[in-house]
Amino acid sequence: VQLQQPVEYREERSRFGGTIAARNQRFILLCLLPASLALLAVIAYPLFYGFFLSLTDANPLSLEQEFIGFTNYRDILGDSVYQNSLWLTIRFTAVIIAIEFPLAMILALLLNEPIRGRAIYRAMLLIPWVMPNVVAAIIWGWLYSPDFGLLNFALAELRLIDTYLSFTGDPNRALPAVIAVSVWKGLPFSTVVLLAGLQAVPADLYEAARVDGANAWQRFRDITVPGMLPIIVIVLVLRAVWSFNSFDLVYVLTGGGPGWATQLLSIYVYLTSFQYQQLGYGAAMAVTMLVVLAIPVAIFVRRTLPREA
Repeated sequence: VQLQQPVEYREERSRFGGTIAARNQRFILLCLLPASLALLAVIAYPLFYGFFLSLTDANPLSLEQEFIGFTNYRDILGDSVYQNSLWLTIRFTAVIIAIEFPLAMILALLLNEPIRGRAIYRAMLLIPWVMPNVVAAIIWGWLYSPDFGLLNFALAELRLIDTYLSFTGDPNRALPAVIAVSVWKGLPFSTVVLLAGLQAVPADLYEAARVDGANAWQRFRDITVPGMLPIIVIVLVLRAVWSFNSFDLVYVLTGGGPGWATQLLSIYVYLTSFQYQQLGYGAAMAVTMLVVLAIPVAIFVRRTLPREA
């Protein structure tokens, strides 16, 4: 038996030098260059400038600033208001995720069923999400009003309260009130993304599980959750980042009060930078926020970028 020589495959080379694949890659990089430069200017420059400000005693009222090194970061370690705001923000984020994610999963499962009017329900679900945060905060401020709020009126009509309550003016009720609005605002996004993940799970897996006698909980546990795990991670990470960075919704609704009841870290950074005129110190706190958020962002990138073989 005569053995044939192995066939050697060579990449096709163009008349202008280099392989066609290399030329295509260079062309793609050239097309991406303008967008990359714009992205660098919009994102990288503010980041580096913010870090530079954190090393100075800059304030909005003075054109002069003195380089003070890491003094602002050292002061943060002893700032009790910063620590309270940080832990409040962490609790705020954790409670939102703990409430919103199960509700979003339940709604996604319901909207995935062939029910009448499903398209209408899906469209109505998006109304809170597309509404601007400031508008949503103003509307909920009216609903929470202790004078003419619809929520107080409804509770009084149901004989659940005797006198109208101050939801955003009471330190014990302000944070739950803000969390409720944040969940209402973010629930549509989580539901829609989870619904898309549900529809991506192959239907034949459920049919095979039914044939094997698996009940609804077993199908959810063994098929739905593993099949949606990347989507679940993305939803959790994005909502955690957005909740941690919450500012406009909370600030318009309560202004960070009463007292420090809803003073999230983002609000404290804003107040320090522009109301207390300590721009350098506020920039240092913003950098620490970036460091804290780097953890979920790293998880997000790890789950979304394709893995190399």
